[in-house]
This record gives sequence, C-alpha cells and structure tokens, in this order.
Amino acid sequence: MAPQSLRLECDRRLPDGSSLNRTYPSERDRRHETNAVVVRVIEYRPDGIADTEPKHQAT
Repeated sequence: MAPQSLRLECDRRLPDGSSLNRTYPSERDRRHETNAVVVRVIEYRPDGIADTEPKHQAT
C-alpha cells in the first residue's frame, strides 16, 4: 500500500475502475517530468473492519 503523501498523476482510467498513474522519485524529476515510474492504482473500500479510512489505494 502506498503512503497517502505519495503524489500520483493519473494518465489513464482503465475499464475496471483502476488507473495508470505516474510518480517521480524526487520533486526535481516531477518538475522536469523525468524518471517517471508508472504504477497501477486500485481504490477499494474494506468492509467489516472498524476504524478504517473510507477509501484506500493500492499501488
């Protein structure tokens, strides 16, 4: 699971509801759009678990 502070830029939504996103190893790489890592993001809501956030993302 990715930390909530991770900044992901959505490139494309997929038919199953997940998305392909880019993340960068540093702010400098983000500014220059270099060394991007493409990840697939799946959002889900856990059922039956007390005290959880309403929505989670797995990368």
